[in-house]
Amino acid sequence: IQTLRAEMVTPDGHHYILVTDLPPGQTAFFGPNGLPWLGMLIAITTSGLVCYLLAVYLTSPVVRLRRATQKLAAGDLSARVGEAGRSNDELSQLVRDFDAMAEQVEESTHRLEDKVHERTRELREAQDSLVRREKLAMLGQLASGVGHGLRNPHGLMTNAIYYMEA
Repeated sequence: IQTLRAEMVTPDGHHYILVTDLPPGQTAFFGPNGLPWLGMLIAITTSGLVCYLLAVYLTSPVVRLRRATQKLAAGDLSARVGEAGRSNDELSQLVRDFDAMAEQVEESTHRLEDKVHERTRELREAQDSLVRREKLAMLGQLASGVGHGLRNPHGLMTNAIYYMEA
């Protein structure tokens, strides 16, 4: 009887051992009665799948960070990467730092916009006050001219006759 044994330790520390007995005459895909290419195909396929999953795991935070950066650059101040995960690796730290920075940019922008609105309101009030003062000044000059003309009718008539003759 031929025995196959495989051991594996998972990232969370669990230890697994797979042991199987092959019936007599079987050589586990290898050897004179086996299929050597099938073992190679399984090994290559498994390696490719592991590499793909590892690449997705490692690049996922970078892709999400890039999308959030593009949104923030386009003016969407609410753009965040989101969940950084519980890990404390460099990418997770970068994601958390980006989200904190985006939060500060959004708060600063809102404070600045509030200040601009406040100053604009104050300037409009000052402009309205100046316009009212100017109107009152013009009304005062008009009233002064009319009052002077009413108090001095002889001079008014003399001036009117002078302009008519000319």
